[in-house]
Amino acid sequence: DPLDLESIIEVFKENGKLQHAYSHFEYRKPQLDMALEVAKSFNENTLASIEAGTGTGKSFAYIVPAMLYALKNKETKIVISTSTIALEEQLIKKDIPFLKKALELDISVSILKGRSNYLCKRKFANFSQTSYSLFDNEKNKKITSEINNIKKWMNVSNDGTRSSMNNIISYDIWNEIKSDKTSCEHSKCPFFSKCFFYQSRRKANLSSIILVNHHLLMADVSVRKNSEGLTGIFPEYDILIIDEAHNLFSSAMSFLGETFSSNSFEFNFKKLFNIKTYKGILNNLLQFAGDGEKTEKIQELQKTISGFLTLYKNSIIEEVFEIFKTKDSSAFELIKEEKDALNNIFTSIIQFLSELVKQLTQIMKYFQSKLPEDLLERNEKEQFLNSILVDFNGIIIKFRSYSDFLQRFFTQQDLDNQVFWVEKNNKTFNLTITPLNIQEILAKKIYEKKSSVIFTSATLVTSESKKGFEFFKMQSGLNETEKTQKFLKLPGYFDYKKQMKAFILTDIVTPTELQFEKQSQTAVSTLIKSSSGGALVLYTSKKHRNQAYQSIKQAIKLPIFCQDEISRQQLVEQFSNEIHSSLFATDTFWEGVDFKGETLRNLILVRLPFRFPSHPFVKRYVKILEEKTKKTGFNIYTLPNALLKFRQGIGRLIRTNKDRGVVIILDKRIFTKYYGKYFLRALPKEIEPNFQTLNNISNEIINFFKN
Repeated sequence: DPLDLESIIEVFKENGKLQHAYSHFEYRKPQLDMALEVAKSFNENTLASIEAGTGTGKSFAYIVPAMLYALKNKETKIVISTSTIALEEQLIKKDIPFLKKALELDISVSILKGRSNYLCKRKFANFSQTSYSLFDNEKNKKITSEINNIKKWMNVSNDGTRSSMNNIISYDIWNEIKSDKTSCEHSKCPFFSKCFFYQSRRKANLSSIILVNHHLLMADVSVRKNSEGLTGIFPEYDILIIDEAHNLFSSAMSFLGETFSSNSFEFNFKKLFNIKTYKGILNNLLQFAGDGEKTEKIQELQKTISGFLTLYKNSIIEEVFEIFKTKDSSAFELIKEEKDALNNIFTSIIQFLSELVKQLTQIMKYFQSKLPEDLLERNEKEQFLNSILVDFNGIIIKFRSYSDFLQRFFTQQDLDNQVFWVEKNNKTFNLTITPLNIQEILAKKIYEKKSSVIFTSATLVTSESKKGFEFFKMQSGLNETEKTQKFLKLPGYFDYKKQMKAFILTDIVTPTELQFEKQSQTAVSTLIKSSSGGALVLYTSKKHRNQAYQSIKQAIKLPIFCQDEISRQQLVEQFSNEIHSSLFATDTFWEGVDFKGETLRNLILVRLPFRFPSHPFVKRYVKILEEKTKKTGFNIYTLPNALLKFRQGIGRLIRTNKDRGVVIILDKRIFTKYYGKYFLRALPKEIEPNFQTLNNISNEIINFFKN
């Protein structure tokens, strides 16, 4: 049944339902326009891309129509996907409970996370019952207290996810006790009825609205792609709302591929048998083996694994990195010669895995035959043996999948449609296969299968012109579908003319010249003093950020924080609490952070945020675009991406209608290069940028904050 648009107007209008429920609620025309567009899209089964700037209240504008539509159409399921945990938490803890109460709506909403976020009660019972771990004795002391903390937390936790723990437990321990599909007994598990993971899935099955993140959305697409759409990770749904949709392409690129991780490969061997601690699954099986040939067989296998791990760490890894030694970047595509050289190394690993899996399977079958068929007839010891065998089987499944992946990685010749690439870090590496047609996958597996899809973000367009959405359409795969589409760019809600001033520094060299580092450091130092702190200084490289931080913190008496020195959460708290502090940051602080009021009053962009394609997938993707469009990679990919990043950065400054602040751009290419005009147009259109010297800008800032 279609939604009555009047019901949407009743909620958002002046003196409407929201204002009656909450006197501080402000009527915003862009918010009402967006809510109506979302409702129309549901009614007409269309795809809608909506750019709504900061302050529009876009989450309310899609949640309200979603709730009303789901209540009117009882069988409908709606999925809302976000890119960041911060937004996901805001929706589930703040926005949705508020709207349910204010509008008196009785609707079920649940949140789904990836499986490895949930604790597995069976694994935890094993872990706390035995010394079945990968750790040495020193660590075992710490483990006892962690086990007690987890037990306390399990008694109060309602969702069993790692993020709900107050004391973050170490990854070492979490890897031992997290839920994992390969070592799961499903309904046969004694903990099944109270399993955190399945409880969340059951809740989702009964919910009208399900919250997920882009990672899980892509995992669901991936599973559906491989199962011909028959099953996915979450229940069948009808409508999808993608918030923070500007990140959709990077999420698809990261999560639609398949990866072999040398780290997890080694970890699973250690899980079978850890040479250092002499512990692991094989050791736990010894207590059930008696004195006969099975004990000898297990001990032989322990020696085999021990020998392989020694060879792997001391020789194989060295040989692999010898092939990578000419590579400067951490991620790269393999050329044929490198792939062949790696293949020679991995052929012996594949053969070893094949033989090992046979032997492990024989042992598993032997112990399984010792267990009573009827679960109720098993005593405590037999239940424990079964639990060990479930994990044992999980490792066998993983070894088979490693072998299968490695064979495909080295034998598949489909280089035109897939990228075979490597990521290296210290002495670990990942091998990944990513399909090049990710846009087509999104179009066929999501857009054409759902009745309606909403894409929204504060930054979807690269310009005010009719072609503003073109880049987003290309990246997200909207060009690959025949489905009816609508595009809406809503005007900003804030009074930028009153609230914000923009300055372009003129007396500085360009970023490509050597003196730029020194001159930009002097400028940053002067500008921070002018606003007496409250500055977010955004860099495009960690190296330049760190150099500036070391230099400037000596030169001024105001407190300065630098990203990566402490955790992100601590950084945000300290910067928010210390009104005269400044924060030096890179990539992740260009978006998704929300500093209201006086905390952030001075935004400094040191360079225009160009990121040239270095990722192996992006390089191939850009090459295809160049051939298709006959345009340069810079114009078709690098520039539009930089414009979106620039708009995200600018969007950090004004977060409420009471905020005031200045933005200063130190990169003079904004007025010396042909592409500079696009960045100037990307500023809020009420803003007239001032081109001035450092001295004049400094005085203007002082006067701006005096008034």
